[in-house]
Amino acid sequence: MVMTYAQVVNDAKQLTATEKLDLVEALLRDLRLAVLPTVSESKLTVEDKLRIVDQLGGSLKPSTGAIPTDDEMRDISYTAN
Repeated sequence: MVMTYAQVVNDAKQLTATEKLDLVEALLRDLRLAVLPTVSESKLTVEDKLRIVDQLGGSLKPSTGAIPTDDEMRDISYTAN
């Protein structure tokens, strides 16, 4: 028996909170298995991964000047003017 989306939603509304949680967990498990590749399926070699990390290194550094020290960060006001 194939249910329409509307039927699934309507039936899910009739479930208890615990049953809804179980349903969501089952759907998430199924989705993870369908979407996320396993480690053995990864096409990236260790060298590829290291190159990516090297390319990302410094990407969060400010383009103007050095990274602020901890003391300088404590002095920065984070409130809007």
